[in-house]
Amino acid sequence: MTTCNELDKRLYQYLDGELGMQENRELEEHLLHCQRCSELLQEQRRFLTVLANPTLREKGPAALRAKILTQLERKKKRRLPSLLQSPWRLACSGALVLAVLVLTLTLLPRQPRLSPFMASLAGSHQEYLQGGESLALVSSDPTVVAQWLRQQLGFNTSFPRFDDENVVLKGVRSGRFRDQPVAYVSYEVHKVPVTLVVVKKTAETDIETAQHTLVEDRRINFSQTNGFNIVSWSVCDNNFALVSHLPHKGKQGCAVCHANGSGLMDLSEFYTRT
Repeated sequence: MTTCNELDKRLYQYLDGELGMQENRELEEHLLHCQRCSELLQEQRRFLTVLANPTLREKGPAALRAKILTQLERKKKRRLPSLLQSPWRLACSGALVLAVLVLTLTLLPRQPRLSPFMASLAGSHQEYLQGGESLALVSSDPTVVAQWLRQQLGFNTSFPRFDDENVVLKGVRSGRFRDQPVAYVSYEVHKVPVTLVVVKKTAETDIETAQHTLVEDRRINFSQTNGFNIVSWSVCDNNFALVSHLPHKGKQGCAVCHANGSGLMDLSEFYTRT
């Protein structure tokens, strides 16, 4: 049984997807029963989300801004005479600042941009987790869910049936993206919510990302947005995406298709190939 001290030591390995499946399972079981560690995990995820999102900016208090501007103005007035006496210093300083700025902007890592459709998936999953979206159909039967998708949204797809207590089908809900019907199939993998997204393959529902690999000539894409891991791929006329907090770039969520007894590639082999 994992203790709080052990979780503290392995938390970053867990978030980076560096632990094995058994270690992940032990940590997740501990998180279910320890509020302190669960809150610590959420805090670290929020911190990593801020680091990963260069568009987030916070404004300081107005009083602090005014104080800083006043101090800068005083410093500027003190330095002005010496700068006027040596204009070449001003030119050199400006050139140096410009060079440093250009070098910094060049070397800073850039976040790969996701398509608008991919960027929308984390928000939809988060809304479901917070209770803002309810399931249109509650069922643990893959055949019933597939039939509902066919009748309600026109998706001709099927879902594996397997006997794995760690993978539970919860049901399905629907939505739209730019007039395209979208299905959100809800699972729990090791009691962690996972959303399997199904949508018709169009130019507006592009799911390809910069980070990807090929498995049996099929492109498997990996991305992260708003703290969620997303695995996406295409089969025939449909695009699919798995959205979750699961580690290993979200690959644990692939158990919804590759769990034991599914008849598909074993999950451990899938891990090795990706």
